[in-house]
Amino acid sequence: MAPTIDIDTLIIGFGFSCIPLVRELENEARDFKIISSGTNHWNELRKRDRLDFDLVSSKHSSYYSFELVGLSTEDAYPTAREFHDLHLKYLARYQHRVIEDWVEHVENYADHSLVRTKRGDVYRAQKLVFATAFKRKITNALIDFDYDAATGKTVVVTSSGDSANLMISKLVPRGAKIIQVTNGFVALDKYAALNGKRYTLDQLEVHNFAYYWPRLYRSLGSMGITVVSFLPEWVGRVFFSANFFVRYPRFNALRRPFLRQAFKAKSPVPNGWIAIKYWPIDTYKDLFDGESLEASIEAGYLLNDIAYFVDQGLVSLWPKSETEIDARAGLVRRDGQGEGVAFDFLIEGDREVPNLPPIFRRADGADGVEYEYEHRNTFMGVMPAGLSNVFFIGFTRPTTGGLANIIEMQGLFAHRLTTDDSFRARMQSGLAERINAYNSHHYASETASPQDHLVYAGFYTEAVARLLEIAPRLRDCRSLRDLLEFFIFPNNAFKYRQDGAYRVDGIKAMIDGIWRDHDGFSAVIHYLANFWLFQALIGATLLLSPLPLWVSLPLAIAQIYNPLNGLLIANGTQLHIPMNYVLGAGLLASLVTQSALVGAATLGLAAGWIFLGRKLGWSRPMFGDLREKQKPKYKEFFKRYCAAFNRAVAARAEKPAA
Repeated sequence: MAPTIDIDTLIIGFGFSCIPLVRELENEARDFKIISSGTNHWNELRKRDRLDFDLVSSKHSSYYSFELVGLSTEDAYPTAREFHDLHLKYLARYQHRVIEDWVEHVENYADHSLVRTKRGDVYRAQKLVFATAFKRKITNALIDFDYDAATGKTVVVTSSGDSANLMISKLVPRGAKIIQVTNGFVALDKYAALNGKRYTLDQLEVHNFAYYWPRLYRSLGSMGITVVSFLPEWVGRVFFSANFFVRYPRFNALRRPFLRQAFKAKSPVPNGWIAIKYWPIDTYKDLFDGESLEASIEAGYLLNDIAYFVDQGLVSLWPKSETEIDARAGLVRRDGQGEGVAFDFLIEGDREVPNLPPIFRRADGADGVEYEYEHRNTFMGVMPAGLSNVFFIGFTRPTTGGLANIIEMQGLFAHRLTTDDSFRARMQSGLAERINAYNSHHYASETASPQDHLVYAGFYTEAVARLLEIAPRLRDCRSLRDLLEFFIFPNNAFKYRQDGAYRVDGIKAMIDGIWRDHDGFSAVIHYLANFWLFQALIGATLLLSPLPLWVSLPLAIAQIYNPLNGLLIANGTQLHIPMNYVLGAGLLASLVTQSALVGAATLGLAAGWIFLGRKLGWSRPMFGDLREKQKPKYKEFFKRYCAAFNRAVAARAEKPAA
């Protein structure tokens, strides 16, 4: 029998997820080792020449803080090849820490874990960290699916998410007919053009606004779609007519049953939302059209506008509750609608499951009970209830905002837990209460679901930063810039690495550069100012009206939470700056004249301006817009894009194998 090998900290799995933790442990010369088989999905994608896509999260939230320093402060979307090159750099740097082996069995005791490997070694680890990623069918499909064989064929996809959307983006230009069977999803533009500046999705979420005004954040963040979902369909078509969420109301995650649950959550954006991040065709054309189109496709920038695909009939959405799939017969049927449609390929979705070995909880001399992973029973996705000194990294995913943000914060949290005994004891004390408090705030339902591990990244990073006591505090703001940055700057992980124990040199200068590149996030400031000016003017108009104060005052307070305000503001995008001057002047004039008529006239003018601007194309909501995409020039561009895509595919096929 092999002797037991004692180690302080043992990490299982050597991929991108463990790098922030490994970096901190290495810098402190800690006693740790990594066990890894040396294979992962990214390596397999590279071997098959499948790194032909770009990321759904931007550079600022896809790269770790210490990697961003020294790079351009302009945000962008990296390609998969660029991202994997970064993986390889760190894998080479820390390779000396890796033991190539496979963990077959773990026994967890109160003060240590016994780890048994395929090679026959046994490790006694004081602390054990798993960074073993997920296993999922669609990941294998990304590696193995034969896209060329599906050219012109019918493909059924039973998954909704970024991976499924990536596969659809490769099938549509090949002329495949896509039937997507789904429970619904939120579709979000990766880029938004505001006042002449482009903002990536990750930069627009003003997370800390939600900590102080959660109900207002929900109203503002939903952009009025929530209230439209509860109203008769004609109302949505009047206000939001050319919008994906209104035109296909059954197939977005803001449907009535989900909303009823969502409103029960204390968090304005509860855990469990599925979002797809995509290139809108008009933005894609502006960025990539021209002589470089084919080269951009070859680099990995693929058009994946699911809203456009659906609206043009290139993808059909079928509700899961009404769809039956007979895989053996190759038929898909909808309730009461004929004999069904024959299909050639089936891409199946399933839930993401952590790729964990069997883990048994043991007490000395007693039989073990096998541990079953449950995200709701794991504090911050890192500290599982029922296991002692065992921690997880990488099993929490973002709805938006980039996985690297979550993983970097989990790495710092795991570092503190593995190196600071008093902190670990404090976190372990009352762990069940901590888990219950988190769940009651962030989940809309008490029933567990396969999407429980999907979190709003900016809320998650802030929560971990507060646990580590590295989060900026409102009381520490000393200037208007500090105040604006506190509320408006996104909660990317590097925001928490400016000072303190986890400080990274150069981060402050980088944040200054990002702030300058976006004109101090002026477009976001004007968006919020538009919200507040509408609120103030409506309230002032009510208070100055002939209504008695006991009526007007409650109405003025209640209207703050009116979700129709979010609808107005969202439809007024690109009009916010001039409108803010009008609203400000109207507010001042109504207060000076003490006239409710002045306020009401200003509100009517603003609402009419927004309505007319939306109908004439002067303004455009940030997400789900279809009006601009319906112009003939985009249909013409799409034909050229498909031709360029297929030329790029043919050219790649002719290249010799690497």
